[in-house]
Amino acid sequence: MDPSILTCFWVIIAVLPGIGAVTLRTKDASVDSHNAEWISEQLIIVLEEFGPENFGAVVSDNGGGCENGRKLTKEKYPHLAIQRSMKLSSLAQRPLLDRQQL
Repeated sequence: MDPSILTCFWVIIAVLPGIGAVTLRTKDASVDSHNAEWISEQLIIVLEEFGPENFGAVVSDNGGGCENGRKLTKEKYPHLAIQRSMKLSSLAQRPLLDRQQL
Protein backbone atom coordinates (compact mmCIF):
# COMPACT_ATOMS: atom_id res chain seq x y z
CA MET A 1 0.00 0.00 0.00
CA ASP A 2 1.25 3.50 -0.82
CA PRO A 3 2.21 5.17 2.50
CA SER A 4 1.21 8.57 1.16
CA ILE A 5 -2.47 7.56 1.28
CA LEU A 6 -2.42 6.19 4.84
CA THR A 7 -4.49 8.03 7.40
CA CYS A 8 -4.20 7.77 11.17
CA PHE A 9 -7.36 8.28 13.20
CA TRP A 10 -7.50 8.54 16.97
CA VAL A 11 -10.74 7.44 18.56
CA ILE A 12 -11.48 8.12 22.21
CA ILE A 13 -14.31 6.07 23.65
CA ALA A 14 -15.92 5.74 27.05
CA VAL A 15 -17.38 2.51 28.37
CA LEU A 16 -20.47 3.32 30.41
CA PRO A 17 -22.18 0.87 32.78
CA GLY A 18 -25.44 -0.36 31.31
CA ILE A 19 -24.79 1.40 27.99
CA GLY A 20 -21.50 0.12 26.58
CA ALA A 21 -18.95 1.90 24.41
CA VAL A 22 -19.67 5.47 23.35
CA THR A 23 -17.41 7.47 21.00
CA LEU A 24 -16.38 10.75 22.62
CA ARG A 25 -13.95 12.03 20.00
CA THR A 26 -12.44 11.14 16.67
CA LYS A 27 -9.47 12.98 15.21
CA ASP A 28 -7.55 12.71 11.99
CA ALA A 29 -4.05 12.58 13.44
CA SER A 30 -2.21 11.83 10.21
CA VAL A 31 0.07 14.85 10.46
CA ASP A 32 0.42 14.98 14.26
CA SER A 33 3.47 13.75 16.16
CA HIS A 34 2.25 10.95 18.41
CA ASN A 35 4.66 11.64 21.25
CA ALA A 36 3.79 11.48 24.95
CA GLU A 37 3.03 15.20 25.24
CA TRP A 38 0.63 15.17 22.29
CA ILE A 39 -1.14 12.05 23.55
CA SER A 40 -1.49 13.50 27.05
CA GLU A 41 -2.79 16.77 25.60
CA GLN A 42 -5.48 14.93 23.62
CA LEU A 43 -6.54 12.93 26.68
CA ILE A 44 -6.67 16.03 28.89
CA ILE A 45 -8.84 17.89 26.34
CA VAL A 46 -11.44 15.12 26.56
CA LEU A 47 -11.15 14.72 30.34
CA GLU A 48 -11.72 18.43 30.87
CA GLU A 49 -14.58 18.60 28.38
CA PHE A 50 -16.53 15.84 30.11
CA GLY A 51 -15.20 16.36 33.65
CA PRO A 52 -12.21 14.41 34.96
CA GLU A 53 -14.26 13.26 37.94
CA ASN A 54 -16.40 11.23 35.51
CA PHE A 55 -13.46 9.02 34.50
CA GLY A 56 -11.82 6.24 36.47
CA ALA A 57 -9.20 4.95 34.04
CA VAL A 58 -7.35 5.57 30.80
CA VAL A 59 -6.72 2.55 28.58
CA SER A 60 -4.68 2.65 25.39
CA ASP A 61 -2.46 0.41 23.32
CA ASN A 62 0.99 -0.54 24.54
CA GLY A 63 3.07 1.84 22.41
CA GLY A 64 5.78 3.79 24.21
CA GLY A 65 4.23 7.15 23.38
CA CYS A 66 0.87 5.99 24.70
CA GLU A 67 2.37 4.64 27.92
CA ASN A 68 4.25 7.87 28.60
CA GLY A 69 1.22 9.94 27.59
CA ARG A 70 -0.91 8.06 30.11
CA LYS A 71 1.73 8.70 32.80
CA LEU A 72 1.76 12.44 32.05
CA THR A 73 -2.03 12.50 32.22
CA LYS A 74 -1.97 10.69 35.56
CA GLU A 75 0.37 13.35 36.95
CA LYS A 76 -2.41 15.90 36.41
CA TYR A 77 -5.23 13.53 37.42
CA PRO A 78 -3.79 11.10 40.00
CA HIS A 79 -7.17 9.45 40.65
CA LEU A 80 -7.06 7.79 37.20
CA ALA A 81 -5.99 4.19 36.82
CA ILE A 82 -3.81 3.72 33.75
CA GLN A 83 -3.86 0.52 31.73
CA ARG A 84 -2.49 -0.74 28.46
CA SER A 85 -4.31 -3.17 26.24
CA MET A 86 -2.74 -5.58 23.79
CA LYS A 87 -6.22 -6.08 22.32
CA LEU A 88 -6.39 -2.42 21.24
CA SER A 89 -3.01 -2.72 19.58
CA SER A 90 -3.96 -5.88 17.72
CA LEU A 91 -7.27 -4.39 16.56
CA ALA A 92 -5.47 -1.36 15.17
CA GLN A 93 -3.32 -3.59 13.00
CA ARG A 94 -6.24 -5.39 11.35
CA PRO A 95 -7.76 -4.12 8.13
CA LEU A 96 -10.97 -2.16 8.70
CA LEU A 97 -13.14 -4.78 6.99
CA ASP A 98 -11.96 -7.49 9.40
CA ARG A 99 -13.17 -5.46 12.39
CA GLN A 100 -16.78 -5.97 11.31
CA GLN A 101 -16.35 -9.65 12.09
CA LEU A 102 -15.61 -9.01 15.79
